[in-house]
Amino acid sequence: MGGIPGEPKPIRIVGSRYGVREWATDRGLAKLPTWTFFTDSGGTAEWPALAPDAFWKLGELRSSVSVQVTSAGPEQTSLSATVRQ
Repeated sequence: MGGIPGEPKPIRIVGSRYGVREWATDRGLAKLPTWTFFTDSGGTAEWPALAPDAFWKLGELRSSVSVQVTSAGPEQTSLSATVRQ
């Protein structure tokens, strides 16, 4: 019988290595810098090692498209829009 797990046991990191590996992203596989951490029990954990400037920041980028004109049809069953990139 399974129960509700209690507090997770801490692990001890005894080493790390910086390298590159493929990660699944929303745009397919991508080779990214990666930290591999080694535990005292012989296990490993990997985490992407992305620089802070790799992340999108709200307000710093403009939208990729802008909607210029929108209008609804007379019966409100259609919508027309002019989109510019």
